[in-house]
Amino acid sequence: MRPSLGGETLRFSLAYFFLFAILGITSPYLQILLRSLGYGPAAVGLFLALFEVVGILGPLVLARLADAHGSYRLALICAAGATILAFPVLALVPRVWATVASLILLSLGLKTLIPVMDATGITWSLSPGPGKRRVSYGALRALGSAGFIAMALSVQLLPNFDTRPPWVMAVAAIIPAIILIVICLFLPAPPRKEALASSRPSGERRRFDPVFALGLVVIGLSRLAMSPFASFLSLYAAEGLGLHHAGIIWALGGAAEIPLMIVSGLIIARLGTMASIAVGAGAIVLRLAILALVPTPLGLYGSQLLH
Repeated sequence: MRPSLGGETLRFSLAYFFLFAILGITSPYLQILLRSLGYGPAAVGLFLALFEVVGILGPLVLARLADAHGSYRLALICAAGATILAFPVLALVPRVWATVASLILLSLGLKTLIPVMDATGITWSLSPGPGKRRVSYGALRALGSAGFIAMALSVQLLPNFDTRPPWVMAVAAIIPAIILIVICLFLPAPPRKEALASSRPSGERRRFDPVFALGLVVIGLSRLAMSPFASFLSLYAAEGLGLHHAGIIWALGGAAEIPLMIVSGLIIARLGTMASIAVGAGAIVLRLAILALVPTPLGLYGSQLLH
């Protein structure tokens, strides 16, 4: 018997929650974990650069394969499994070769999870069904941010979590990854391509959209601008400002984005896509300016409100 639509919505909501709960560990603490393995700041930067490069190239292939074959659930399970396999090697084998190999595997897992989950959720949302209501992506993404915040704050409740051994951080990331795999087993099967094709306007053709391409370029440049900040935020807070609560700092940024996630559709409808992207890019400029001109805890907390 086909599960109820409400049940499917709950499963996707939980999947987003626990997917971003994993990121609630890796985003604040991966750089700290690498530092605790004995690597210097320069080495940490090189490792995280490798992590990001693999995260760009790998998912382009893996996510496309999942899209071509419609095997979204399998791709999600494999990506979460790669994350689980990577962490013990990363945390327990402090050798350069092991760090490189585990970061590559971790990047392939984590960076594949988000686009495949988005493709799964959007495909499910657009598939036809009797009495089916479209679920806002912004609402699902807001639940993801809630998972990020919940995990980042939960581990911060542990005394001195920022200075715990690497294996403690690894276990904290593996737990939500295991839960995510269980949830993915019960996600609804993707609709047949024929069903999706029938939901598109007849005669619709794919065509190059220069505005869309420009939007991707702006988004890419914005991500590039934020990359050094994201890679060293926790270390900057700890070693530069003496703030040993990375989870709280990152949770503040996650909390700031939830209201905008919920009303993102209304904002885009009112301003237009490109104007909305421009506003976001302007916020990035302001955020980085605050960090550069106000190198204090207050400046750091204020910049997180522009996340």
